[in-house]
Amino acid sequence: MRKISEGAARRPFDLWLLVLFAALVIGAILRFWGLTTPSLSHPEIYIPGIDLIPHISEPPPRHAFLETLEWHFQSETHPVGYFMAMWAWTSIAGTSEFALRFPGVAIGIFTIWLVWRLGKEIFSSKVGAVAAFLLAIDGFHVYWSQTARMYAPCASLAVLATLMLVIWMQAGERRPGLETGYAAALIAGTQTVELFWAVPFLHLAWVSMVTPTESRPDWKALLLPWKVPAFRIVQVQTIAMALAAADFVHIARKAGVGSAALDPTPRFLTEYMGFGFLFQTGAMRSTLAAPSLAAALAMAALSLLFAVSSLRSPASRIADAFPAPVAFRWVALATALGTALAYYLVLISPRHKGLLAVVALLPVLCLWLPGLSAIARSIVGHLPQAMKQALDRFDTFHLLLLLIAFVPPLVFYVLSQKMSVLAPRAFLPFTPFLLLLVAAGMAALLQVRWIAIPVSLGVVALFATSSVYFHNLPHSPRDYKLIARVIAREEQSGDVIFVRPRHWQDTPLFYYLPRAHYVVDDHARYLALHNPPRVWLPEWLTEKGALELDERSDILAAAGYQEVRSWPALEARAGLFARKPTQRK
Repeated sequence: MRKISEGAARRPFDLWLLVLFAALVIGAILRFWGLTTPSLSHPEIYIPGIDLIPHISEPPPRHAFLETLEWHFQSETHPVGYFMAMWAWTSIAGTSEFALRFPGVAIGIFTIWLVWRLGKEIFSSKVGAVAAFLLAIDGFHVYWSQTARMYAPCASLAVLATLMLVIWMQAGERRPGLETGYAAALIAGTQTVELFWAVPFLHLAWVSMVTPTESRPDWKALLLPWKVPAFRIVQVQTIAMALAAADFVHIARKAGVGSAALDPTPRFLTEYMGFGFLFQTGAMRSTLAAPSLAAALAMAALSLLFAVSSLRSPASRIADAFPAPVAFRWVALATALGTALAYYLVLISPRHKGLLAVVALLPVLCLWLPGLSAIARSIVGHLPQAMKQALDRFDTFHLLLLLIAFVPPLVFYVLSQKMSVLAPRAFLPFTPFLLLLVAAGMAALLQVRWIAIPVSLGVVALFATSSVYFHNLPHSPRDYKLIARVIAREEQSGDVIFVRPRHWQDTPLFYYLPRAHYVVDDHARYLALHNPPRVWLPEWLTEKGALELDERSDILAAAGYQEVRSWPALEARAGLFARKPTQRK
């Protein structure tokens, strides 16, 4: 009887491992399904290593290490770290559609496992498996995992860094390897998406809130940071932020350039609260209809209900004691290295050097983070009893998830009233934490089987529908791939293609048609000198469905060419022009 009892006790654990296995398999299938079918979008063309055409493409081809580093710092609005990592990858794997998109798929699948592990560490294997399964079939995450951009890696690094922090806080012992990995994950995350910076700052704030001290605030820390008896994990966080703070030079240099952010509407916030953009309305439309506002509000209400109910789910505890801090010289060394890197970026910047020189001092300010954290810990330790009791209602790890899942979206939503920062894809790093809260809430709220089964199946069906919705959402607003196939199929000897010099909308054609004969400037003179028999004119549509007219069609008409055939595609068309037949007298 004892053996049967032990087997029955182990059975739920085995069941949830099976759910994790199903999540990994289904998540992999969804992310590999149709990976190379959609056209590459223009942002995906920014991956280094692609053989574009020099002097006429935007971006230009980038193959050498220093060439890639300098160009992306000077011209790209996003942090350079992701592009340098992809430079290394394409140097090995090439630049096929599969090679360009494979890292996002692999990282997306890895994130499923990370979410399970984080849920298991904080709550239980059950909560981790449910959250992992939801992420596996989450259409929003699947969509961005299949795209050669930095958002899926950013989400993975946010979960990885948080997992390492949780393990360290549970262990309460010196773990040099774990601490180094944690700092590396934070630094790497800041090199993907700017909004990732919310993660290290919230980690720091959370540690300061959940490790109060009875000692009085040492205000001398504001003057003599090296005298502060700092908390070890705070020092590790400080080292990471000091080394990564040079990125603020790039952020300041490119602030407001090329922003594609959305307006701050209540619908935007509602869609995030609804399981983290489970369905998203935007410029690119799925072939399926987006949920109505009423449906979006209902999903947000259900998601928030589960998130609040997660507070009833038991969670693990932090350790009672922690190891001695690292020597202050390591914090000072990291600050010096971060400052040196920041000023190197100022030197290679062509303009705004005065402003950037001030921004480059940010790594130095990191010296005061351990002291400020110590003051915050002392203040929390001396809160009135009523405030302490209110804070104690939030379990320590519940609070960490709540902070990451809700504080950045709300703060960025408020900031968007003054500056453009809202882009659903940039909120992907916070979605896994919301799903963990949802899974914990489901486990706590759905205790009765006859209620739990239909509600759980309904939630899974909702997420599965999201996968279908996003699968029918184009990865590029324009189908460059179809236009290129048409031209390649119909092209004859002597054909030329009229494009514009260094025009971002035309550049993906160079990926699909690298050996075509392009004419990029002085089109009228080219027609007069060479008299080509046929001319291809790729054209793109505006958001309202109208053609983006330019002088190329007028030049062709003036030279005696007329359109003989056209092929439509998604927000694009390929027109074929030939000389008008001469009329006999």
